[in-house]
Amino acid sequence: MRGTIAIIVIAVLGYFGYQWGANGKNPMQVFTGAAEMAGDAATGAADMAGDVVEGATDMASDAVEATTDAVSDVAEGAADMASDAVEATTDAVSDVAEGATDMASDAVEATTDAVSDVAEGATDAAADTAEAATEAATEAATAATPDIATLLTPEGFDAGQVLELVQSSDLGAIAKTQLAAQVAEAAADPSKLTDVLAAIKTALGM
Repeated sequence: MRGTIAIIVIAVLGYFGYQWGANGKNPMQVFTGAAEMAGDAATGAADMAGDVVEGATDMASDAVEATTDAVSDVAEGAADMASDAVEATTDAVSDVAEGATDMASDAVEATTDAVSDVAEGATDAAADTAEAATEAATEAATAATPDIATLLTPEGFDAGQVLELVQSSDLGAIAKTQLAAQVAEAAADPSKLTDVLAAIKTALGM
């Protein structure tokens, strides 16, 4: 440590000695010149620092402005994209709703037509069935009701039907009993059939 201090002292004394001997400057002049040089250096450094700060400030301001513009552009673009997306979604929903309404309307119309056709077909079928049933009943009744004139002939004679005809007539009980007995005799003895049929016709007013 002492060696280092000694070296520094010798260097300072050598510098002052050189300035004094070579340039004719005493130590006060040397100190004054050094102070001026230090002042100039400090001034230059301050100017440089000011320029650097000013340049950095300008650069920072430009960077902030550029960043602000970029953010504004991005925000504006995002807003436009969001607006377009909302508009497209709204249009799509509107189209879907309109299509669903049309489909529902078509389905209702088709269902109504089908029900109307079914009802009309059922009505026609019921009418045809009723008509057929009426015709069948009429034919059955006609077939079940024999022709009295034919029934009271030897060729069309049927003992059961003739007996039923007698019993359903307006004749008195005694007349019905007598005619029933004659029908039974004719059924047992066909030779008596002509006389029995004639008696029945007379009793019935035929």
